[in-house]
Amino acid sequence: MRKSLFVLSLALLSLLSACATLSGLEEPRVSLATLNLQNVNLLSQEFRLGLRVDNPNNFGVRVDGAEVEVKVNGQTLARGLSNQRVDVPRYGSAIVDVNASTSMFGLARQALSLAAGQRIPYEVNGYLRLSRGFGVRIPFQQKGELDWGTLTGAGAAPAAR
Repeated sequence: MRKSLFVLSLALLSLLSACATLSGLEEPRVSLATLNLQNVNLLSQEFRLGLRVDNPNNFGVRVDGAEVEVKVNGQTLARGLSNQRVDVPRYGSAIVDVNASTSMFGLARQALSLAAGQRIPYEVNGYLRLSRGFGVRIPFQQKGELDWGTLTGAGAAPAAR
């Protein structure tokens, strides 16, 4: 009887300490690190996005997946998913790769809305899934502007907000 009570007490203590650790989780910061065109065909384009995940906690976290949407001029350009598992060290960073795609129609709509000399607003938002704490889902958002001149080779650098 005493042994059963001791084991039950240890299990309860472990559960409480796990909950305390989860409640002390400071959300990782997510930003777009890279955007590369991977594949182009008549009907769709595929991109590889690199999301930089910064972990401000004094313990490591594991990213189990991500869901991303990229908007340009307020309209969705591409959407993507990742099932990549990445361990982000305590007070460290790691890159999560996301495969995203867009249709030719979406890309054409974006191209028609651009004008030379214009600053182009963009937004990257989505969710990270952490394995810590039974699949915590953490939202993220990054906004900024690109200068059309920079994209075409004559202008100022892109600005993130």
